[in-house]
Amino acid sequence: MAAPPKSTAREDLLAELEAHLPPQLLGKVRQRLEWAELRVLLLEEKLRLQRIAKYGPGSERLSAGQLELLELEPGVSAEEVAAEAGRAPLGAEAEAPRSSPPARRAHPGRQALPEQLPRVVTVLRCPPAPCRGCGQEMAVLGYDESERLEVKPAEYYA
Repeated sequence: MAAPPKSTAREDLLAELEAHLPPQLLGKVRQRLEWAELRVLLLEEKLRLQRIAKYGPGSERLSAGQLELLELEPGVSAEEVAAEAGRAPLGAEAEAPRSSPPARRAHPGRQALPEQLPRVVTVLRCPPAPCRGCGQEMAVLGYDESERLEVKPAEYYA
């Protein structure tokens, strides 16, 4: 908020007005001058509050001149205002930047082994087991398959 005019400048203006104006008109001019000064202070305070609302709570620490300079900037973020005010932005420790999380791709799973590799098929048979309820032999409903890459140990020859 701008400081009110210096009292010496105001007194100089009033002294000049006293020299040129009749006394009954001088009283009205003084009232209007005081009203205008109050109006200017009110409008400056409204402007300051509007800028604080625009730039966030961090801008409360900035002077009126700094807030005025922010108006001249083409684009000012709340983080820049907080940095200018000398503190972290409000809620920065509690809230991460609002960027979207990286898209997670579905894991493709293990790739099939190349067809040209030799394969050894090992079948593990289940022993026939009787049903606990009726005593008949149970049928195999399914099976699991797995492939595992095996390594043949190095061979030495002369």
